[in-house]
Amino acid sequence: LVLRNKKSNGSPANGTARHRKENGGVMMSVLTIVLKLEYHGFAYAGFQRQSATRDSDVSHNMANLVSGDSVPCGDNVSGNNKSDCVPRASKKGRHQAPITIQSQIEEALVQWTGLTLSQLRVRGAGRTDKGVHATGQICAFDVPLNMLNHMGSDCSSVNDAALPTLRLALEKLNEGRSDSGCCIHALPRTLDQWQIRRAISTRLPADIIVRSARIWCGERPFEPRQGILRKTYTYRLRFRSSNCQPAQESHEIINAGPSLLRRFNDNNSIWLCPWALDERSLLKTCELLEGKHNFYSFVHKSDRRMLESDEERAIRHTNDLIKFRVDLIADGEDDFDEPAKVLEATFSLQAKGFHRSMVRLLVHFVVDVARGKRHRSEMPRLLSEGDWKGIYPDEKYLGSVLNTAPACGLCLAKVEYEHAENKFL
Repeated sequence: LVLRNKKSNGSPANGTARHRKENGGVMMSVLTIVLKLEYHGFAYAGFQRQSATRDSDVSHNMANLVSGDSVPCGDNVSGNNKSDCVPRASKKGRHQAPITIQSQIEEALVQWTGLTLSQLRVRGAGRTDKGVHATGQICAFDVPLNMLNHMGSDCSSVNDAALPTLRLALEKLNEGRSDSGCCIHALPRTLDQWQIRRAISTRLPADIIVRSARIWCGERPFEPRQGILRKTYTYRLRFRSSNCQPAQESHEIINAGPSLLRRFNDNNSIWLCPWALDERSLLKTCELLEGKHNFYSFVHKSDRRMLESDEERAIRHTNDLIKFRVDLIADGEDDFDEPAKVLEATFSLQAKGFHRSMVRLLVHFVVDVARGKRHRSEMPRLLSEGDWKGIYPDEKYLGSVLNTAPACGLCLAKVEYEHAENKFL
């Protein structure tokens, strides 16, 4: 719950939240609602709202899905990642904004509340790429209190359907705050404002789910991208093991491709690996990548600044990868009939923050090591904090060394915040 100085158009002054005091106390000007979202990202161009573009490949996603004009996940992956598990682009140029998760949330909130986008100020914790899923995305929006506290013209812009629910949330907030503006921890808390959750959910497509809706009552404004303690991403991969019995080492099925790995409930949420992998190598490589390293090599090519000094690069791209583990389970109950067993791997990566495409680049590197294309001896150079240009002569060479795993297997699983306990009602 926050205090903001507003411009005349209703947006926060200078784009940031501010506090002001009146009569020695804190005066709140917005009600902040925090949502936890789950979504299937196959049909969307990522989380963040985007401007209109030509040849948008997801502007008319529903038409493509209905007609079946889509790329099955994993069937067209040959190492250069031509398939990212999203509908194919339309042949005709279009001037419509791509459909994103944020745009769908904003549309639902505008329909329900009647407020403008500048008043709602929807923002998320992570800008997931197109085709990426989430089970723990955090999203927040604001409702100006002057539209809830007074009758008459001040409330005219809030829809009648939303006004009682939002006023009830404001009452709960006032009951849960002390005179100093902080939450009273002794009061029983309702962690899920289900009326708000229902109102938003009924206006969203089926592949976007609001798992919880809570009222922020912290002393400072809530910004989902600030104060993050750690983020957790998962990546799902199905593959055929290359560790066969001696008599089966040369069986042709290990090179049969991803078509034999399909399952009816995959739903474009797993990478069907076209290569046989050594599962022991997967485990070992993940273990070696854990810890604090300079991950400059493992960022999106557009974010690499070749003119940066080694010191600047080390500061910008050094991350503490708290966790990089992989869990392996056998796929199905009849694997003994298969000449080479099928395994499903779930990678789990945890850090305070990740660079763009970092998770997908790391996963594909681990896969390349497990299939024998790359070797773990290259890791010291890739994670080098010294003269990077002396190791790799140009950007094209690095592009030949590292590939990006398809988006369909990636999921934003959890976002944790510092000192967030007892800050929600």
